[in-house]
Amino acid sequence: MRLPATDNHMHVDPERGIGTEAVRRFASRGGCTAFIVVKPRSGVPDAERLMENNLSTVKLAEVAQRETGVRCYAVVGVHPVEVDRMAGAMGVEKAVEHAIKATEHAAELVEQGRACALGEYGFPHYPAAQEVVDACERVLLFALELARDAGCAVQLHTPSFSSELRERILGVARRAGFKPEKLVKHFSPPDFGEIAAAGIVPSVIATKKNIRRALEVGDGFMMESDYIDELSRPGAVVSPQAVPKVTAALHQAGVLEEEAAWRIHVEVPERTYGVEIATP
Repeated sequence: MRLPATDNHMHVDPERGIGTEAVRRFASRGGCTAFIVVKPRSGVPDAERLMENNLSTVKLAEVAQRETGVRCYAVVGVHPVEVDRMAGAMGVEKAVEHAIKATEHAAELVEQGRACALGEYGFPHYPAAQEVVDACERVLLFALELARDAGCAVQLHTPSFSSELRERILGVARRAGFKPEKLVKHFSPPDFGEIAAAGIVPSVIATKKNIRRALEVGDGFMMESDYIDELSRPGAVVSPQAVPKVTAALHQAGVLEEEAAWRIHVEVPERTYGVEIATP
């Protein structure tokens, strides 16, 4: 029996990694749909570089879909680490200005139908200066306002989830008039109950251990590889084949029921992103 397999978050980097070959490997194990997320480049960006990166991500998703037959959707925006780098190089106000300009461009790509969501937005996952955290919140608020108007989802990049972080994110969402069910917690812990209780959609790294634990909580989540696509870090975070491999293995082991697999890989992403998910 072939089950659907959707990778909610993977990167494709033809300069430092294997590029669209990653999507081909995903397809080779039964992968059907992939969300290709913009990847921060090295160095300090500016609005122009950020916009170029958004556009190149869209083009990579289009090429990958043509070459592999996998349905590919682009997720574009400004990563918190890029806000931090710009703040260190040009000051907080200029950093926010550049991030906002690039976010406007990302939202235009969504409006044009070339991207399906904004991401990654949120906060650095490492200790950062308070002014940087506050700047990231301003950028997140702006992204949520544009996503509200575009009717699209937003992928979140955050530190480890906590009650304080949950309230901060929900507070920003309320100010933006943005529905939490369109927020996706990328790199969600498998114990995702607190995230789901806030109305935010969890996305769990596809390892057997993680997905087994997540299924004990419920099946209202998505799977992701967070594949980094760097030759210097092969297979990080997990391989591009991980989502379909783990899905098949846990189904064969009797841990993942067919109905739950369809919910994780089709129902949840279709409801969250408002796009059609490819199936076997």
